[in-house]
Amino acid sequence: MEPNELMMPSTRILDKAAGVLAGLVMVLISMALLVKVAVVVGGSGGQWTGAIGDPADSMQYLAWIREGAFHFLASDRFVVEQTPRDFFSPALLASSALFRLGVPIAWSFALWVPVALGLLMWAAWRLTAAVIPSTPGRLAAWAGGILYAFPATEIVIHTPQIYDRLGPSGRLANALVPSDAWLPGLLWGYPLGVVAVAILCAGVLVGGRAIRDGLPRPLLLCLVTFGCSLMQPWQGATLLGTLGLTWLIWRRRGSLSVSALQCAWVAAAGVIPLVYYALLGTLDAAWIWNGEQANLYFHFSWLIILFFIPLVIVALPGWFRPLSDPVDLAVRIWPLIAGTQLAVILLTGLGNSASHAARGATIPLAILAVQGFRNQRSGLTRYATGLLVAAMLVAGIYSTQSLIRSGVGRVKTDPGAGYVMSRSQVRIIDYLRENREPGAVMAPQIFSALIAAHSDRNVWLGHYTWTEDYLSRASAAGWFYSPGQEPDARRAYLAVLSKVRFVVAPCEPAGLVQPRVLVKQLKTVTVSVKWLGCDAVLTIRPGL
Repeated sequence: MEPNELMMPSTRILDKAAGVLAGLVMVLISMALLVKVAVVVGGSGGQWTGAIGDPADSMQYLAWIREGAFHFLASDRFVVEQTPRDFFSPALLASSALFRLGVPIAWSFALWVPVALGLLMWAAWRLTAAVIPSTPGRLAAWAGGILYAFPATEIVIHTPQIYDRLGPSGRLANALVPSDAWLPGLLWGYPLGVVAVAILCAGVLVGGRAIRDGLPRPLLLCLVTFGCSLMQPWQGATLLGTLGLTWLIWRRRGSLSVSALQCAWVAAAGVIPLVYYALLGTLDAAWIWNGEQANLYFHFSWLIILFFIPLVIVALPGWFRPLSDPVDLAVRIWPLIAGTQLAVILLTGLGNSASHAARGATIPLAILAVQGFRNQRSGLTRYATGLLVAAMLVAGIYSTQSLIRSGVGRVKTDPGAGYVMSRSQVRIIDYLRENREPGAVMAPQIFSALIAAHSDRNVWLGHYTWTEDYLSRASAAGWFYSPGQEPDARRAYLAVLSKVRFVVAPCEPAGLVQPRVLVKQLKTVTVSVKWLGCDAVLTIRPGL
């Protein structure tokens, strides 16, 4: 009899309750930021910007959605000159379709959060259930895989030997990189990355069974590899590497039912999107500088190793169990391929954002940890492992509350925070969207990013990686909008901002030069001024 058949009814009820509790915790964490956004927006009287995580990143997605709604393919709106419209994303096009049907653009993207959450929980459960026979074991692996957290950032901060050597970029990376593999937090702004992890789970399961059973549904596996690579190239490459190595090892065992030709079709389906992304990163200037600037921060992706160390330790015994089938083998290979991809990007510079390769690796590692624990025969070893797991649980709870506090704490009513648009900001964006005169816009950050997302215009500044030479431009914009600058200096600096047609002079947030002062100082280079309450939009004379 199967272990589940021998379980008492009370045990089954407890297992179901534990599963529901774990799922509820995942839902609550994943939706925490959206709930805070709803509370803040509802109490402010302003309008939601559509930010569901980092505002600049969310505005980049909204800009792509707006582009897709009217042009099908998308370009980079965070630069002055129009770049090629060559980015194709079926997921974002689905949001574009909703937007064209009347769904507010903010919601057209935010709806991916519950979709991604549901797909991840379902796919992770199906994969876990395929390799762990007992319900308690499945629940432990499933909950551990989707909820695992570890305070790597705090450990680095309190380790001067590491933290003092990082420098400004490294310290910023330390605040971002370790949480790149924390699955609940990925839903705060990056639901499509979570969808890619869900497809990766499904691909490991479907691909492993196909290797075992002889690829009864080749089209399904081709669609899975194609979809995973197109959704996120890092997860697509991990899936292809995992299935390819699984096929090679199973072939040497003499248990293979899938031919090399069949594998080639599946591999080709997954490689096509990777080639597409490689061409974008080679031929499109916007994608080139995006990758270069991303690596200024993700050069420190090795920090993510600290996040995984405890989970890898408890997972080690699971790697050395006897193999049962190709799915079991693929689960063991997945973290190795992800780690290899991370190392290759870091060491060679091929690609960017190396830590993205580790997304989802907590799921197979949690499965291996449970399998290894169940396979241990020594009472002392099991006791030591249990103590380590208990310590990990305490550390995980601490890390989770810390991540929630820092993430949710960023959501504020301040118009400069990027989550709420004031009435004056809405008026400015409406004017720029309805004005038929072409031209790029200069505005303070984060407002500039909101303009790119909501007005269908290019901006001089707006995103950390998609704006060319972002750090210099952010510094220049800070100088330009600061009070106390001499008129001649401000006019001379504006001449450097070539091809900017509009300059926004907002009343808020506080600390900026007053609109009337800016209008007076730029009078000689201004064609017209549109006053919107206390805000002004200046049309700049071309050819400066």
